[in-house]
Amino acid sequence: MEDVLKINGTELVRCLDKNVESVTIPNYVTKIDIKAFRRCASLKSIVIPPSVTEIDDYAFFNCTSLSSVIIPESVTSIGSYAFCHCNITALSHPCLTIKDGLAIEYDDWVVYCATQSRSITIPDGIRVIFDRAFCDCASIESVKIPESVTTISNKAFKGCNITELSHPLLTIKNGVAIKDNKVLYWTNQSSSITIPDGVKEIEYSAFYDNKTLSSVVIPPSVKEIGKEAFEGCSSLSSVVIPDSVRKIGAEAFLGCNIDELSHPCLKIKNGFAIKGKKVLYRTTQSNSFIIPEGVKEIDKDVLDGYNYPESVEFSGTVAQWEAIVGKWYLLEHTSEKSVKCKDGVWEMPVMLVENGSLKQCTDKSATSVTIPDGVTEIGENAFSGCESLKSLEVPSGVTKIGAYSFCESLSSISLPSSITEFDKDAFFFVGKSLSKVILADDFEKVPSEWFDRLDWNENYEIICTKDSSTYKAVKRSPKLKKHIKALALQVAKNEKIATVNKVGADALLSTLLPSVRGFSFQILATTKSATVVLLKIAKNTGVFKLGADSSKWLPKVKKVIEAFSDSSKSGEEIFDVIKKQKLPLGEISEKKSKDITFEADSDGFLNLFVSGVLRKIECSRLKDIALFGIKEIGERAFYKCTSLESVVIPDSVKEIGEKAFEGCNIDELSHLLLTIKNGIAIKDDEVLYLASQSESIAIPDGVTKIGEYAFENCYSLKSVSIPPSVKAIGRLAFSDCRSLSSVVIPPGVTEIGDKAFYDCRSLTSVVIPDSVTKIGDKAFFNCNITALSHPCLTIKDGIAIEDEEFLYLASQKESIVIPDGIATIGEKAFFYCYSLKSVSIPQSVKEIGKQAFRFCQSLLFMQFGGTVAQWKAVKKGADWNSGIPAKRVKCSDGEAEL
Repeated sequence: MEDVLKINGTELVRCLDKNVESVTIPNYVTKIDIKAFRRCASLKSIVIPPSVTEIDDYAFFNCTSLSSVIIPESVTSIGSYAFCHCNITALSHPCLTIKDGLAIEYDDWVVYCATQSRSITIPDGIRVIFDRAFCDCASIESVKIPESVTTISNKAFKGCNITELSHPLLTIKNGVAIKDNKVLYWTNQSSSITIPDGVKEIEYSAFYDNKTLSSVVIPPSVKEIGKEAFEGCSSLSSVVIPDSVRKIGAEAFLGCNIDELSHPCLKIKNGFAIKGKKVLYRTTQSNSFIIPEGVKEIDKDVLDGYNYPESVEFSGTVAQWEAIVGKWYLLEHTSEKSVKCKDGVWEMPVMLVENGSLKQCTDKSATSVTIPDGVTEIGENAFSGCESLKSLEVPSGVTKIGAYSFCESLSSISLPSSITEFDKDAFFFVGKSLSKVILADDFEKVPSEWFDRLDWNENYEIICTKDSSTYKAVKRSPKLKKHIKALALQVAKNEKIATVNKVGADALLSTLLPSVRGFSFQILATTKSATVVLLKIAKNTGVFKLGADSSKWLPKVKKVIEAFSDSSKSGEEIFDVIKKQKLPLGEISEKKSKDITFEADSDGFLNLFVSGVLRKIECSRLKDIALFGIKEIGERAFYKCTSLESVVIPDSVKEIGEKAFEGCNIDELSHLLLTIKNGIAIKDDEVLYLASQSESIAIPDGVTKIGEYAFENCYSLKSVSIPPSVKAIGRLAFSDCRSLSSVVIPPGVTEIGDKAFYDCRSLTSVVIPDSVTKIGDKAFFNCNITALSHPCLTIKDGIAIEDEEFLYLASQKESIVIPDGIATIGEKAFFYCYSLKSVSIPQSVKEIGKQAFRFCQSLLFMQFGGTVAQWKAVKKGADWNSGIPAKRVKCSDGEAEL
């Protein structure tokens, strides 16, 4: 099956052959991923092995030939719409019931159609037909709905082939769903639809994307056509709108195929919807655009994702076209850079300006540009996509800078003091390359908000003249003053000298080593007195500080290069040569460290000679590194260098930053400042972090504490052995260890910190000794634990309980029944429980805490054991139900709105 199925590890990601008829999934697969077999229309047979535990959303969506499937008991989760639009009539599994071709949840909800049947009978007892339950089931021609149904949700029968239906909750007539004299949506595949007389309104997106509709008859009873009512009806070529219509919503005919229409509310000419003298949107499928004469403005949403122009013409003159506002919204989607007018051809300028606003730099390959005189505004996205533009000078007179104005490639930009409005997202796309923001000397105020989007780029400089009003304004800002670089006359001279030094070093090194194999160098910094250069030969990389006088450093560099080139020399021997030559090692600035990748040789070895602090580095193929000359290893310096197995740290190192080797592959390390044993970083008998890629770890005996965040986000960690010497497990110590399935906490541990095992989704078993006297808040939140009994914590049916309070969900259950007797559902008890679909709350609950169910995005069904009046009396904290799809709660005597 290797040529048919794409499998990553144990996840079946995709079926590669959409015409495959039979598939046997390998018996090591544990998950069938989202949309894995989507639209495999020929698939008739699928064998799911007992290794599979999860079938994700839409996994077999639109597998129209799949008539039966056997799901093993090992499967504990079946996602939304997993078998929608298949041809399955019956299925019984703890996670999913299909009856008469209908997927049923909560015993009385029809959530989707799993069959290709032409006739549907909804079973008696069904209460809810869910949103879009039969949407796009084009084979369905008739449906019978029992009296037990009390809710028919939004667009339940959209895109079916039903012509007529009569039910107290919904009427279908002439192939359209009607309620309260409004057309809700289309329910029939007919190319011609007559809207019944008496209808007063065609609602928002009622016929959206009905590609079979070619004609529609609108009766004189209709008063309003809603927004996007016929959008995407690409076969609809004509429509007669009666005079009774007083309102036509925005984009009502966008993406249709209508060339001409005349109505008091809307005019269509040459395939454009026009109101007054403004082109609103495109209403035809033609790629040849002819803009009618008289148009003064083109809306920014004129195309809105539909067909783009191959050519653009204008029925008026070149001068009239030049005066139109919004031209770019058409022209940005065509390769043509000219517009044919009745008296000549208009050529698109490099700087497209409209009414003083620079709309677009049209030459995306430009390396330099000049903004024209008279421009007062740099418009939104004006330089977007200009990938070669390195510097930009905004001229005096510009007062407004729009959102997303500047491009990623900019390294330098000059801004005038005339600017009074600067959008907070102007620098949104500007990349790490921006090093200089040059400000005019006469700013009275420089708002720090202008630079908010550069917060992640700590190394840019704000350049202005010392003691100018701009300099003083920047100095007043605590945020901006750290970026200031004030230029005086001597500073400018020194910068010129530094430039000369850089050119000299560059030229000498280029000629010195053209024949040395594997040689490369990089100038890192230049000043008046020195140049800092990085040299690399084979497995040796060094950073050196070269003085202004090349005659002094040149012979020393030659000796070092000879040592670098000698493969028989060890790192220690090379370092002796460097010290003997008295060639000073250079430091790598924090700014430059982000741009350097240290490359090991073909065997993964690297000797690194550098002074100062070794900050976060990028390392390529690095397996074994020896460090020389450094004073400090910075925070997360080797973070996630996953191939790094060995590091030699010199005695010169006096400080090792937090998590310096987290996510590496180091098993053992011994240094006065840090010990790594069994792949675990330890200091003062405390586990700091995981420094290896191991899936199974044994914490060494003698360790007394597992520190905060110690194993956080160790997704591949499957098992851990904790020694009896451990007394405490810190806050978030094993948070997000999603593969961790069981933990035995030894006697002697007295404390488990807050969220210690937070979101350990595979954790089904935990043994907690009696020695534990404190278990922190949400210690086992969103794990997969169904039962636990301990004096500090009880978990029952996946629910953490303490003193009649529901604390949090400790399992991955999709359906929860809160035990009777619980009085309080705690703050954030179900926070971000994505998989939770239904919850039953007992009458005993009197209070629901803040954000208790917030962001439970799959929670569709809520039930309360008491009456509607009792439900309303329950005290509910702020945002308790924010972000959930459920809109009602089922009570013993009816339903209450949430």
